[in-house]
Amino acid sequence: MPSARRLAPLALLGTIILTAGGGVWLYLSLDRAAVERQVLREAGALADTVAAQAGAILGGLEQMLLGIDHANSIDSLNLPSAFLSALSQREEAAPGDVALVLLGTGGDILQATPGSRRQLKGISPAALAALAAALPTDPQRQASIGQPLHATAGALLPLSRRIGDGNVAVALLPVRLLQDFYAGLQLSPGSSVTVMDRQARIFARIPALPAAMIGQPMPSAARLSHAFARASSWDGITVSSLDGVARYMAVRPVPGYPLVISLGLANSPAITRWQQRATMGATLTVLLIAAAALAIWLLEREASRRVATQAAATARLQRLADGAAGIATRPELPALLSYIARLTRETLAVPYACIALHEGNAAPQVTLSNDPDNPFPPDILSALEAWSPREDALAPHAIPATGDLPARLGIAMRAEDGALLGTLTVASRASRFSADEEAVLAQLARVAGIAVTNRRLLAAAQRAAQDARTARGRMERLLEAMEHGFVALDAAWRITYANAAARHLLQQDGGMPATSVWEIFPHLVDLPLFEHLHAVAATGQPRSFEQSFGDGRYRLKINAFAAGDGVGVFFSDIPVAQDPAPEVPTPTPPEPAPTQEHVMLVEDEAPLRARLARQLGRMGYRVTALEGGPAALAALDQGLRPDLLLSDVIMPGGISGPRLAAMARERLPGLRVLLMSGYALSEEDHDAAGEAMMAKPCDPATLLARLHGALHGPAPRPA
Repeated sequence: MPSARRLAPLALLGTIILTAGGGVWLYLSLDRAAVERQVLREAGALADTVAAQAGAILGGLEQMLLGIDHANSIDSLNLPSAFLSALSQREEAAPGDVALVLLGTGGDILQATPGSRRQLKGISPAALAALAAALPTDPQRQASIGQPLHATAGALLPLSRRIGDGNVAVALLPVRLLQDFYAGLQLSPGSSVTVMDRQARIFARIPALPAAMIGQPMPSAARLSHAFARASSWDGITVSSLDGVARYMAVRPVPGYPLVISLGLANSPAITRWQQRATMGATLTVLLIAAAALAIWLLEREASRRVATQAAATARLQRLADGAAGIATRPELPALLSYIARLTRETLAVPYACIALHEGNAAPQVTLSNDPDNPFPPDILSALEAWSPREDALAPHAIPATGDLPARLGIAMRAEDGALLGTLTVASRASRFSADEEAVLAQLARVAGIAVTNRRLLAAAQRAAQDARTARGRMERLLEAMEHGFVALDAAWRITYANAAARHLLQQDGGMPATSVWEIFPHLVDLPLFEHLHAVAATGQPRSFEQSFGDGRYRLKINAFAAGDGVGVFFSDIPVAQDPAPEVPTPTPPEPAPTQEHVMLVEDEAPLRARLARQLGRMGYRVTALEGGPAALAALDQGLRPDLLLSDVIMPGGISGPRLAAMARERLPGLRVLLMSGYALSEEDHDAAGEAMMAKPCDPATLLARLHGALHGPAPRPA
């Protein structure tokens, strides 16, 4: 059996060698496959980019052809020079040396700039005639791409379309421009980019080909014919029939055009990187085997010590976890400090622990825990109590045993913001403390710091809550003792508080309903009170006014002010014997027009919508009142044809007033619009789109004047 024990490490080492070697081989195999997939993905991403760029260039040229068609229809008959100028401007906006030409039905050049004529040099009239003859006789919806034309300056890729008068608009894209763009991609050496049509005819390529091969089919392209014919994508490793180089190939169609992009990345850089990783993997495998042999020897010697150390550390952590749960049961600070000191002593299995809590400039509050079964003598306790760790240190401060003093270990307790809370120290009869014991003390200090901080925060919160309750109680008692009424309204116009005088006046001694004040007292909507309170809510400016009720039988003095997101209202009776304050005469609105003009009113606030609808009806208008943008658009779609849209600016439902105006004019061009805002506006205010705006609510005279101006003023600008 002794020989078997000696062979056990060798067997383990052999297992490691086989496992590591097999793992490295498998890794390298999978890595090679992953490298190939990665390179194919890179090639596909580059091909997608190149195809999208080609489609963008061709799309821009096709837009220029449409511009030529438009310019030709306007200028060519009467102002040829104007058409030529327009052609020159479009040519200057085109990329590179793109030429724009207008050919006749037989291919003769009708219009071309001097630069375009230089580009056409070397192209035979027969080639231009063939280009024109290849197009359908009727005007085309989409341009056609023809065979490359060989000019003196190089090959040109024609994009042509038959326009309205039967002539042919042609954009000539230099193949050199595409080749320069692809060369700028900075592909790896040996890579290629080829532009072909679906018959595999070559239109452009880098590395560049002889001019005679431009427009010719690619040799041996049968493998990719299915991708060309269906304009589909294809990825794979293939050997080019043009230069015999193996590449990671990606074929992508050009969006919207019968062209394909074939992009190939040479495999040498990818394989080189893989070979580098393979060499590194083999080296690391050898080092791993050597380290494993050393580790087997060290682990066998270290195992026993680690097991014992781990068991001790686990026991300490378990005692810490069990004791930490009891911290929450000590609400009072002295009991909390005493518990933390005892928990520290028991967790570290030491005879002494001390926690000193700092409270401003006062002397620290010190709490000791001394082992009752084996305590330190009084002189040692005095020396330990006098010792304090460094308060600026973040890690535990350890002092080994010296002379009559035992080993000491301490750490500063800190709040989350780094503020010093106090210190936590322990002493042991051992010569020094281990690293595990230092780590446990650090954990104990964090737990103690959190507990002390939470205790302070809890005490502060309790004091603040008590102060708030006291202040609220004083305020409510003050309001309840007032002889004047007070009402608090929230943003939804609900009464959140009413004092005794207000409840008595409103005859709501049993409590206020949780609904809008305008729903509880609907007759208030038609009073100036409604306008005043909305103005306070909109502007935040206080208002003082008088309001009569019951046909003037009694009157109230009202002071309203913004309070939070709502409105606060103080009101008091005006004695009957007191002469009322002179009222400012309300302007008499002009007589309503008998035209029965139709107003579509859109307002989300129901009381204001009802009030406005009544006012409009009394003014002689036909009114359709709706609560929001979706309802208004649905009414227009069902055939409603108003003369004016009167709409709030800010409404729920995702459609604002300006947006509703724009969408309504799409359905009903020429619709007059007047927008309303709850914020203070001048009489000539307009929104960003130029729509007329007015403040709400307003008096009937102002409303009628603004309606008349909107209906009979200048016509709206076309969208």
